[in-house]
Amino acid sequence: KLTCAAVSITSAEDAPEKIDHAIRTALREKKPAYIEIACNVSAQSCAAPGPISAVVDAPASNKATLDAAVKAVADFIEKHEKPAILVGSRLRAAGAEEAAVKLADALGCVVATMAAAKSFFPEDHPAYVGTYWGSASTPGVNEIFNWTDSIIALAPIFNDYSTEGWTAWPQGPNVAVLDKNITKLHGYAFDNIHLKELLEALAEYFKNKPKKDSTLVQYKRVHTERTVETTGKGDDVLTRADIQQTLQSLVTPETTIVGETGDSWFNVMRTKLPRGARVEL
Repeated sequence: KLTCAAVSITSAEDAPEKIDHAIRTALREKKPAYIEIACNVSAQSCAAPGPISAVVDAPASNKATLDAAVKAVADFIEKHEKPAILVGSRLRAAGAEEAAVKLADALGCVVATMAAAKSFFPEDHPAYVGTYWGSASTPGVNEIFNWTDSIIALAPIFNDYSTEGWTAWPQGPNVAVLDKNITKLHGYAFDNIHLKELLEALAEYFKNKPKKDSTLVQYKRVHTERTVETTGKGDDVLTRADIQQTLQSLVTPETTIVGETGDSWFNVMRTKLPRGARVEL
């Protein structure tokens, strides 16, 4: 459960293949891999490794499948008037953060991040509205997502925690799930394609088309800025607002915030991030 690959090497002959598999998988999934080497073979020599490109280069998307996925998702977006983009927590591992920005620029609709995906989309982007997390969402975000007629979910992880006990789980024919290597939408499933390539192709397709900005227009019409919480002075009792204000003052573009599960998540959600700052939850 902690690793994306685990291999046990009990003979020198199998070592190159198994080691390459573990390293290749770790690089692709952006997660740790486990390599176990038996002590009785650890000093034995094995075949020299081949070119490093065989390990670090990801295989290209299947061209025919990619083209079909682009058409299906483009048709999905075009038939809806009020789309919204939901950024999930696998977007960074997919290497698709910049591609997501390109798609947001091309569509012009609102963009929200799931709780575990905070910092995966620039918060100074004009289409960014905050965190979508059901009733725990940034003020106004739950309402605008309930108002949409379609959601484009980018590399999400839907579980009981991220969906507020399955009460804020986008699903059904009006939801397109574009994941790391597979895209699913009503009636279609496209495997063996990279999310980055799909998003870039979609951004290019919509670049010169009319904006799908109904959700952003509606959000700006009804949204009101959050009131700044009053903090204490001198010997006043320390409050969450005091902690939040201090945390906010420390954040720079070079900051990485590590939030433990629990109340700290909500403090992190309220923190405004300059471009470049990162969050790890």
